[in-house]
Amino acid sequence: MIKTLRTNLAGLKFNRLTVLELDPVIGGGGRRYWFCLCDCGNTTRVTTHKLRAGTTKSCGCYSADSLREIRYKHGMVRTTEFKSWTEMRQRCTNQNNGAYKNYGARGITVCERWASFENFIADMGLKPSSDYSIERLDNNKGYSPENCIWADKLTQSRNRRSNLNYVYQGRTLCLSAWCEVFDLDQPSVYQRIKSLGWSFEKSITTPTRKRYTSNRC
Repeated sequence: MIKTLRTNLAGLKFNRLTVLELDPVIGGGGRRYWFCLCDCGNTTRVTTHKLRAGTTKSCGCYSADSLREIRYKHGMVRTTEFKSWTEMRQRCTNQNNGAYKNYGARGITVCERWASFENFIADMGLKPSSDYSIERLDNNKGYSPENCIWADKLTQSRNRRSNLNYVYQGRTLCLSAWCEVFDLDQPSVYQRIKSLGWSFEKSITTPTRKRYTSNRC
């Protein structure tokens, strides 16, 4: 026996929403909307798909109640750790977020365990200071306990996708880090590689006149 979906949703309840009637105005793409009464007393307008899929559970009060519950549980809503968690999730899931194109649109995700702030803070712990932020060890992988640390600005600048990394004696570091290892002037080494065409090995094993301190990779 084939089960068919009911086309008239009036009178049915989906989570906190009770369907009142169909909106006669058809939305973009042929979407149909239903006027719904929320348990809190507010009315809202929801598409057929979102009602059946359960992606819209209320007029918006459900999210507000969930946030209040989170605040009650851990009391950390005003901390920089909570801010890092919410911003991490926004740039990976919210297409309207300005950073989404570099994260969610690239396939960068947040692991299922970190849908809960309590799990996130249990895995990451507190920041060493407010100057630290969350950093992925592998920029091509998502946010998870195995791939994330709290990092300072210098560490983050050296882990950018745009940096040129060099392998020498089994180690991979960006240029400024190699110059620190060999106590070299970074602009001089950069010129050797880019302008003079020296090999990387020759560039960092040949002393420079004076070391120039720079954090730029």
